[in-house]
Amino acid sequence: MGDLLYEQFKERVKDFGITVGPEDRDGNIRIVYGGNDLTINLENARRSYTQHGDLTHLDMIIASLHESLMGMPLPAWDDASPNLFCMLSQPKETGQEQYITEPVANGVVKVFVHHHQNRYIWISHNTLRYWNVSLEAFKGQCNYNMDILLDECKIETIKTPDHVKYYCINSDISWLNSAMLFTKNFKKKIEQQAGWPIYFAMPTREFSYFVNIKHRQTLDLLSPMFADIMRHEDLHLTREIFSMTDNGIRAAGRF
Repeated sequence: MGDLLYEQFKERVKDFGITVGPEDRDGNIRIVYGGNDLTINLENARRSYTQHGDLTHLDMIIASLHESLMGMPLPAWDDASPNLFCMLSQPKETGQEQYITEPVANGVVKVFVHHHQNRYIWISHNTLRYWNVSLEAFKGQCNYNMDILLDECKIETIKTPDHVKYYCINSDISWLNSAMLFTKNFKKKIEQQAGWPIYFAMPTREFSYFVNIKHRQTLDLLSPMFADIMRHEDLHLTREIFSMTDNGIRAAGRF
């Protein structure tokens, strides 16, 4: 089955003019194209194929890869504005200055994206000129949409074997889960359920976990799980553990 998913992936990206190398021991596939250096992992696609018998997840990976490398057409501002969001990413090594980004933590930046039909594209300063929209108005729209998404997302409570609670975020757009921590109303959303301040980890865009600041040791106990997520998932962010207080965000260790 692994060979099937890999061969399907390799065959279908030929249309992009990409030659794909082998998977490494952790299932990662490195793709170098122009100024881009990306890593793809097919493990989720394999699990989805096992469960559902179709290649829907692989389709999403290929669509996202195409967007990252070739871009996609953007609609006019009025049509695009409801679908603008903030996403977290590792900084790009080249070309990042053309995109609209903000640093949020060590080795992690907030990028601004247009999302439609399970596809997204980073927004550049040139795009704002095309839309004839100011940077302030653009960021305001993104933050407004993120607040709506935060209102609708679920905060899941999980317990360790010794009954200490930790929490994760599930939004309607899974690859924005970690970005939910950096929305204006995040504290208000989680304070009654989890307390405040917190420690958090965000190994990937889709997976972020946090605990009340009294239970820092719980994140240490969960470190093997975080490391496993980084081995088997794509969209990596960071191995840092952070504190989040009213004074801001600080690195507090690594897993």
